[in-house]
Amino acid sequence: PTRKVGLLFLMPFPSWQGIVTFISSATVLSYGTGPVVLMTLRKTMPVDQYRRPYLLSRGMLISSLAFIISNFIIFWSGSSTVTFLFELILAFTVIYIAYEAVAGDGIGSLHWSGAWWLAPYFFGLWLITDLAPKDLTGGTGALSQLAASLILVVFSIAILFVAMKSGMPDPEEAK
Repeated sequence: PTRKVGLLFLMPFPSWQGIVTFISSATVLSYGTGPVVLMTLRKTMPVDQYRRPYLLSRGMLISSLAFIISNFIIFWSGSSTVTFLFELILAFTVIYIAYEAVAGDGIGSLHWSGAWWLAPYFFGLWLITDLAPKDLTGGTGALSQLAASLILVVFSIAILFVAMKSGMPDPEEAK
């Protein structure tokens, strides 16, 4: 039984490299939200009101660069990996929403206002990767490498601002 379950989980991947690329991209995507959290908390919970034991100097600059770099890592993982990653995220999001609607506290209990930016972020990152050059990401080649890279940087900065704006103004959970 253990072997069959293991094979079931390995089935979607064509090779060991495919598994590693997917897991790396998923990890970078999850860590990529860290800069957004830091920047949002800096805005909603100012240092003069909420003391911290450690304060990252130049946190806004470092967070911005980290977010852009994480998006490039996901971009470079390739169109097929990014497509599979976001398809899984979409599938599990639908399952989660259905669960909340049926067995949970209802869809109204979900805090959409702080997370709505994830939908355009995921879609935009997928679209840029899919339109990138075939030899770089396996995309359609509608964009050159330079154009795709510049669009990705501008897109990342725009998403950062949108994400910070959607942050809860006074997050009780953080106090």
